Amino acid sequence: MMQNKIQKAFGQICADDALKDTTKKAVLEKAYGKQVRKPFATKRIYSYGLLASFALCCIIFMGKYLYFTPTAVISIDVNPSIELDVNRFDQIIGVEGYNEDGQELAASLDVLYKDYESALSEVLEAQWMQDYLQEDEMLSIAVVQTEEKQGAEILDYVKNCTGKQKNTYCYCLDSEDVSEAHALGLSYGRYRWYKEISLYDSQITPEELNQMSMREIRELFLSVKDGNMQNENGLHQGNGNQYGRGNGKGMHASDR
Repeated sequence: MMQNKIQKAFGQICADDALKDTTKKAVLEKAYGKQVRKPFATKRIYSYGLLASFALCCIIFMGKYLYFTPTAVISIDVNPSIELDVNRFDQIIGVEGYNEDGQELAASLDVLYKDYESALSEVLEAQWMQDYLQEDEMLSIAVVQTEEKQGAEILDYVKNCTGKQKNTYCYCLDSEDVSEAHALGLSYGRYRWYKEISLYDSQITPEELNQMSMREIRELFLSVKDGNMQNENGLHQGNGNQYGRGNGKGMHASDR
């Protein structure tokens, strides 16, 4: 090789080492048409490459964190109970079912990575939803917010979509108020009613509520509330009022 021949030739020259090195470097640069980089320059370029790679990894990590962190949740409850996780970019990043019907529905929906407006339209306009509403069922839509502005915008959109639909309840919840919901296996919407009913009936369980439609839950709430008010006023409780259970059987308020 040419480089070996050059080094062999310089080995026969009588001169100090510094002069040999300088001359050899000039010859090599001339022969290969490029500069011979100094060791410290190579190390500097390597360091810059590592810093650039680290910065890129940080950007990718932060991007994923921002995209896949929910900043709002839309809890939709009829009989199926599902929740749509919304990120700060108004896109759906998660779908979860909180009862048997809800789990089947969540598996069938194609709303991931769509904006929440498109996702809500798909859910509210679906045939199964129309069938429930035609049967005079109650629809509950709760918007759970971690960022107030986004939560308010989603709630306004939900109200506009459901404004002409009877038996529809739309409201906003603070995430701190419902931190226990998922631990009990309840959607946020059902948990709201669970808290209300528990004020009058401490024996009600989350499992019972998950087997009931939202209309049945509301009827149960009104029944136990009315029964409690009558009890406080010393009125007779054997009036035969009933409320529906998830298994289709009625239960008298006095039976509890």
